[in-house]
Amino acid sequence: MNGQSPRNSYVLIAPGISSQKGNEMTDYKDYPMSQTKICKECRGTLSTEHFKSDMRSTDDLASTCTSCLDDRESRVGENPAMYEALFIKQKFRCAICNRKVHLCKILVDHDPQTDETLGLLCRNCNRLLRLSGRGVRVLTAAAGYLGSPKAEGPEKASELEPVRTSPPPPIINL
Repeated sequence: MNGQSPRNSYVLIAPGISSQKGNEMTDYKDYPMSQTKICKECRGTLSTEHFKSDMRSTDDLASTCTSCLDDRESRVGENPAMYEALFIKQKFRCAICNRKVHLCKILVDHDPQTDETLGLLCRNCNRLLRLSGRGVRVLTAAAGYLGSPKAEGPEKASELEPVRTSPPPPIINL
């Protein structure tokens, strides 16, 4: 269609703004939402009444249904009071790096086999454990690498010579 959009189409630039004049679009939260949602834990399609409110979500609903949240709390034996007590016991600090962390930004570390709560971590330390696969060998090797003296050689990367694995391609003049 020679690069132009169809006459009756609307292009949504941002919530509440459209590219066509006279369009009475409003914010996306003003449109009727689906009355069902899929729980990310049990994968069940449930009525939106089964989800708690979460203002950070685009649909203002939590991603996990209330029954899955209740199951998790009863299985692990967790509750907000327990987290607060553990947070005070850790002196408001991450269990690994010992940095001060705000209670709303702290993450709970669980033993993957037993679901037992091990401690409260900052986001970076939690990510470190997740990326290492919780492997003690990997983390020990990383600590050894960081603590080892520098290998002898050039001090700066700019002093390194480029490594060629093959000869440069010939220049062809046309």
